[in-house]
Amino acid sequence: MNSSEKSTTLFLILVGILFVFSILSIVFSFDSLIKDIVYSVGFFIAIILRIYYRKQAKQEREQNIE
Repeated sequence: MNSSEKSTTLFLILVGILFVFSILSIVFSFDSLIKDIVYSVGFFIAIILRIYYRKQAKQEREQNIE
C-alpha cells in the first residue's frame, strides 16, 4: 500500500470515528466542552496525518525518479 492509499484509509477511519462520536453525543448528550475537545483533536490529527503522508509521498516520488 503506497502512502496516498494509507493517507486516504486513515482519513476515512478518522472521519468514521468522529461520525460515530457525533451520533453517540446525540444519544448520550455529552458536554459541549467534551465535544469541542474531541472535534479539535480530530482536526489536528487530520492535519498532522496530511503533512506526514504528503512528505512521505514526496520522498517516494523522489526515490522513483532515481
